[in-house]
Amino acid sequence: MSTVEDGAMIALVTGGNRGIGREVCRRLADLGHTVLLTARSPDAARAAAEDVGGGAVPMQFDVTSGEDVTRAAVRSPRARPGSSGPPPCPTAARPADSSATAAPCPGEPARPAGR
Repeated sequence: MSTVEDGAMIALVTGGNRGIGREVCRRLADLGHTVLLTARSPDAARAAAEDVGGGAVPMQFDVTSGEDVTRAAVRSPRARPGSSGPPPCPTAARPADSSATAAPCPGEPARPAGR
């Protein structure tokens, strides 16, 4: 989760459209956090976010999709209107199956991709 200035957080919850994931989304939203409620189906994410209410933001997301992971990394800091959080490090979203060494984000040592 990313922290923002007011102490609230931005949380990305996988499988947020049902079961335990949905309840996690509900409770985080009730605490005032922005929740990226994810599901493989955009319609399922949208319906669940409407049900959860509060700070739930629907997002199509498949953990096996490198494109979805990159999109989530870019969107997360900007999910809260007016957020001035730092831009995401683009190497943080590199797919785990990449064998190249990821360039470090500012202030981090080089690390193998996917870690």
